[in-house]
Amino acid sequence: MTASHNRRAWDEMAAKGQRFTRAARDEDFIDPLAKVDQLGWLGGDIRGKSLLCLAAGGGKHGPLYAAAGAAVTVVDISPAQLELDREVAAERRLELKTVRSARR
Repeated sequence: MTASHNRRAWDEMAAKGQRFTRAARDEDFIDPLAKVDQLGWLGGDIRGKSLLCLAAGGGKHGPLYAAAGAAVTVVDISPAQLELDREVAAERRLELKTVRSARR
């Protein structure tokens, strides 16, 4: 019950383009790793690394990590959020795997 409520809520927010459901902007792709790792925790280079983004659909973080060279899998409860990731990845010719959380 809670999962289906959350899924619907995130799908609705994505449809309205609300905060946390906005895709990365063109300028974010100039230096994608700097955009998502401003503190440098990832060591400055993630090319070839496997990266899992949990509850991170929305067309921002996953595509930016993929643009920085990581092999990215995004898991989210919201099909609409995952669709945003797929759209951004397709537009930029990025490889990105999306997985919808199966919890009901």
